[in-house]
Amino acid sequence: MRRRTIALVSGGALLAICLVLTWWSISSWFVWSLLPDRADVKLLLHPDTDAAPALSAAVRTFPEHELVQTLLPHSTTMALATFPAGETMVMVPHLGSWGVIKGQLQAQGWRVETFGLTLRASRLQDPSQLPRLTHAAATSLHLLTNRAYPASPWLVGQAQTSIPSLIEPPVSFMATKDNGSLDIWGDTHTQLAPRPSNVLTQEAVAPIADLFIDMPSKPFTVVAPVELQAAWNQNLAQKLGFTHTQPDFLKTLEAYPEMILATQGNTTAIGIQGDVPGFVAQAKTWLQEEERRTRTRSRAFRLPDGTLGYEKVPGDAQAVVTPAPTLPTCLVPIPGKTTLSICWSGERAFLTTTPEFSQRLMASSNGLWRVQASPAWLGPWHLPFISHLAAIGSTNFFYAHLTLTPTSDSRTVQP
Repeated sequence: MRRRTIALVSGGALLAICLVLTWWSISSWFVWSLLPDRADVKLLLHPDTDAAPALSAAVRTFPEHELVQTLLPHSTTMALATFPAGETMVMVPHLGSWGVIKGQLQAQGWRVETFGLTLRASRLQDPSQLPRLTHAAATSLHLLTNRAYPASPWLVGQAQTSIPSLIEPPVSFMATKDNGSLDIWGDTHTQLAPRPSNVLTQEAVAPIADLFIDMPSKPFTVVAPVELQAAWNQNLAQKLGFTHTQPDFLKTLEAYPEMILATQGNTTAIGIQGDVPGFVAQAKTWLQEEERRTRTRSRAFRLPDGTLGYEKVPGDAQAVVTPAPTLPTCLVPIPGKTTLSICWSGERAFLTTTPEFSQRLMASSNGLWRVQASPAWLGPWHLPFISHLAAIGSTNFFYAHLTLTPTSDSRTVQP
């Protein structure tokens, strides 16, 4: 009886050890640790999750992206690394696809190694750049037990590229997904970005407005697609009451160091940090051009047959705002001319539906940029899996909290 008990305990312990080793060999950090330490771009992702189409688009930056696209739907975890000397892929294929994927890679000339259920395929001029199993094991064990990092990250990346004026290279980033939300963070100080502090995450998600953009102007025009900018410009014009003209607000704001957009319900403000007198003059011009078209007049012109014709043209430009008696840094509407105000303080100036709303936005960003956007503003970006976005950052770090659409289900990745 005693021998039987010992055998059962030993068998159970052996089974437990096998399960732990299997779990460890397919863990995100073990997969990540099998990539070369030095690479231009490194990326780890989980294809069988929401937002897979976006991840599929991200891998198009890799030289072997067509092959990667075909492998994504058949893997639970995939990691990629690329640099001039070649590429490396590490993946945990679905059990039913394991042998097929291994044979396909070998047939295409990849050097394939197996680590339990994990495959590593490489095309490197110098294979010695690949980490050995002992190195990968030690690295992954350190990362799994380090509380600065999530035990099972949804996304991990490193890149030598940057977004000018927004974040400088090299940048490392990471993401976790939990309870219908996605948290993404990164910085330029470490090879792997540690979790952001609770103070920072709470500051990022604290509600400000339906739309709030306070960031350097150039990066916005780089990151935001043209169709999104066009849709936002149209929505801002509507909320500010421009019906006869369609000023290109975002194009104008791009010329200033920083731009600020804010809208909450029927209250809206657009502004800049930089050349305050220049923006105030531009805002007056916008208002005057809109008001002129509400006062058309007839102008005569002579037709080819010598008779007179008449056309409707805008009226002459007139003053539309006047200094506010109680607000020395605001120009308020002249009744019947406009409903908007122009306010400024320090290095910031705004065109706004109410002076009170702009006063909340006057504080300098102090080097931080912030973004918040509700579904109505995210719609034109064609990211149906995101219902709300909140982000904060500087040239050295960033953090974003994305609320995911409950109905999104992107388990099939299309090449």
